[in-house]
Parts: sequence; structure tokens; C-alpha cells
Amino acid sequence: MKKSERAQGMTEYIIIVALIALVAIGAVKMFGGKIAKLFQDKATQLETETQGTTP
Repeated sequence: MKKSERAQGMTEYIIIVALIALVAIGAVKMFGGKIAKLFQDKATQLETETQGTTP
């Protein structure tokens, strides 16, 4: 494999990784608040349901 072909392969790999990272960042920005609220609601629900019970 020539040096230029290896460099091209590495460049393509970097571009793919960068695109995946951008999609992941976008998804977190889009859904992060909703997911955090969902977890908070479930934590509150569990806390409410377990109050008054003995371990």
C-alpha cells in the first residue's frame, strides 16, 4: 500500500469519526433536556413510592 493511499484512508476515517461526533452532539443537544427530565421524573416517582417503607 502506498503512503498516499494510507493517508487517504486515514483522512476518510477522520471525516467519518468527525461526522459521527457531530451527529452525537446534535442528538444530545436536541434530546438531552427531555432525557434529563424523564430521569428526574422517574427518580421523583421512585422516591415518592418508597417513602415510609423500611429497608
